[in-house]
Amino acid sequence: MLNGLATATDPSWRDGRPAQSGVAMMLELVNRLPVSGDPELVFGALAELCVPALADSCVLSLVRPNSSQLRLVGTAMIQIPISLAGIECDQCSGCGRPAAPQSGTLSLLFHRSRPSSAHSLAAQLLVDRASAIVNQQRAQLRLAALGNRLHNLELALDTSREIGIAIGIVMQRYQLDAGGAFDLLSRISQRTRRKLRVVAAEVVDTGVIDLPAGLLAVPDQPQPARQYP
Repeated sequence: MLNGLATATDPSWRDGRPAQSGVAMMLELVNRLPVSGDPELVFGALAELCVPALADSCVLSLVRPNSSQLRLVGTAMIQIPISLAGIECDQCSGCGRPAAPQSGTLSLLFHRSRPSSAHSLAAQLLVDRASAIVNQQRAQLRLAALGNRLHNLELALDTSREIGIAIGIVMQRYQLDAGGAFDLLSRISQRTRRKLRVVAAEVVDTGVIDLPAGLLAVPDQPQPARQYP
C-alpha cells in the first residue's frame, strides 16, 4: 500500500473558492502527469500536484488486494475513490490467475476553509485523468503480452508440425515406428548439439537424414546372457 501526505498553503484559493489562476494552473498541470502503468508513480505525482494548487494537504491511499485501507476522520475534506483495472500476476505471464484490481482514495484536506463543489470537480478530474493513464497503459501491456503469447503458440504449433513430418520421413526411410523415429531424431540432436526443431526442419527441407559418424539408425540390442547348464 502506498500512502502519501503532502502539506502546503496556496493564496490563490481563498474562502473555499478557487481563484481563476488556481484553476488554470490545475488544468495545465493535469496534462503533466507521467504516462505509466505504475499507479504509485502516477498517483504519487497527482498527490504532489494537488498541493498547493487544490488543497492545503493531500493524503493518497492506494490499496493492493488483501491489504487494509487507510481511514481518515475529522477535518473538512473531499474523498475521491480510485478504481484501477486489474493486471494479471507476473505481468500477464499467462498463469491463469484472475487479474487483481486495485482501489484507493484521494483525500484532500482543508484546514482554513470548507471545500466547495469546484474543489470536488477539480479533484475528480485529476483522479479520472490519472486512472485513465494507468488503465490505458495496463491495457497496452496486456495486449502486448497476448500478442507475444500468440506468437509463441504459433511457433510451437509450427515446430510440432515440422517434427511430426520429420518423424514420418524417418519412419519411412528406416522402417521404424513413431517412437523409434523420434528417438533417432533426438539422438541426432544430442550428437550434433543442435535443437530438435532445427534437425527436424533440415530433414523436412532436404529430405536427407544425415547420421553423424558412429550413430546407428537402430541401436544395437544387447545380447541376452548365455545360459550354462
